[in-house]
Amino acid sequence: MAVRFWELYEETKEQFRLKIVAGKAGMDTVVSWVHMLEDETIVSRFHGEELAITTGMKANEPGWLLQLVQRMSEDDCAGIIINTGMYLEKVPDEVIAWCDEHNFPILQMPWEISITELIQAYCMRIIDQKQIEKKIGNAFREIIKGHMSKESIRQEFGERYNI
Repeated sequence: MAVRFWELYEETKEQFRLKIVAGKAGMDTVVSWVHMLEDETIVSRFHGEELAITTGMKANEPGWLLQLVQRMSEDDCAGIIINTGMYLEKVPDEVIAWCDEHNFPILQMPWEISITELIQAYCMRIIDQKQIEKKIGNAFREIIKGHMSKESIRQEFGERYNI
């Protein structure tokens, strides 16, 4: 029930003018959180399943983006969204090829789209999903303990599971 990368993409692709650049086959991964990322050293602090967003400030350093996505992939990150237009006009072909080969998703978002709004929308979606999962988990615990009547069970799960 966790939030998957493809769900976030499908729900917001028009709003944030997102485009899949590479690694589409890897978009069924869970996204646990979203981070702004301009330096690859911070990836070591990630826990896995993170989605990163970058403006590509270090694009003038040769091989930087390829090294970043390789490091993120090694650390089980969900993918990256690149805010193109200011520092990076286009994702380099070598990065696209590597990401396609390794199923590591890259999305592109135009410079004029607010990174802050995207991060806020995605993090709120993740938090909302965690709250739903917590509520369902608590209800199941109550069922197992025998503390819920059949009517309460129908009320709690009826719409979600069509019972």
